[in-house]
Amino acid sequence: MLDQSTRSGRIIAAMMRLADDRSWRGISLQDIAAESGASLGDLHEAFASKTDILAAFSKAADAAILKKMRDEASDEDRPRDRLFDVIMTRLEVMSPYKPALKRMMEDDQCRYVLSETLMRQALSSQYWMLSAAGIPAEGAKGVARRAGLLSLYRTIFSIWLNDDDPGLAKTMAALDRRLRRGETWLIRADAICDRITTILCACKRSGKRDADEAGGATEPDRESDTEPEAEPDTQPQAEPEAEPEAKPDTEPQAKPEAEPEAKPDTEPKAEPDTQPEVDADPDPTPTPGASPRGKPNGG
Repeated sequence: MLDQSTRSGRIIAAMMRLADDRSWRGISLQDIAAESGASLGDLHEAFASKTDILAAFSKAADAAILKKMRDEASDEDRPRDRLFDVIMTRLEVMSPYKPALKRMMEDDQCRYVLSETLMRQALSSQYWMLSAAGIPAEGAKGVARRAGLLSLYRTIFSIWLNDDDPGLAKTMAALDRRLRRGETWLIRADAICDRITTILCACKRSGKRDADEAGGATEPDRESDTEPEAEPDTQPQAEPEAEPEAKPDTEPQAKPEAEPEAKPDTEPKAEPDTQPEVDADPDPTPTPGASPRGKPNGG
């Protein structure tokens, strides 16, 4: 299945060999590089991560299926039988790596990541498996077929991992049963897709016809009903008489009457009595030779 003449093929094969006896978390990129005989730089150039290597493994399985189906052309006429051959061929080309795949899927810590990686790539694989079986995988019907085949493949892949019979009787019986059931489902899905397509096409034609009729009806009406536009009046329009602006009232505004300031009381103060005070004679006894009241004694 893997072309180990290429660097990518050797790296994928090395990782699958390591997965035989190690858990997924127990495999490092350094281990893969050493097992494949490549440097870590070579590994980085070829793949981005371990899950990228696992996705490349699924793509290699697709290539092997297409090559095998080309070399061994199926003589089956019914699409269901051709699809049966394609799915069993895929499981056959992956059988050398079945123990490694089973160990990966049993890793509780990585089951979700690994399952999503494998199934995401498997969604692309369904396109090629349908094409290899001669079943159209394009358009709305193709989308429904790929979705249905992916659901079927997930179930068959889990059964195959636990089928230890070399003849894979359990796997083939489950696949045949589900393909018969899926064939009925696909017939119904095709009928539904045809009905939806017919309705959508009819709606599209109806909408286009209505748009054309609406466009054709409005053009003549627009031409007949359109009155000539009135020529613009080129006479100079009288300018509106400008109302005189109200002049501001320039009359002097009455100033508020100033209250007379209270003048200070300027009445002359009473001058002190400047007349000489009569000294009271402390001794009323007249002095000798003096007349009473100060008159000279006349002799």
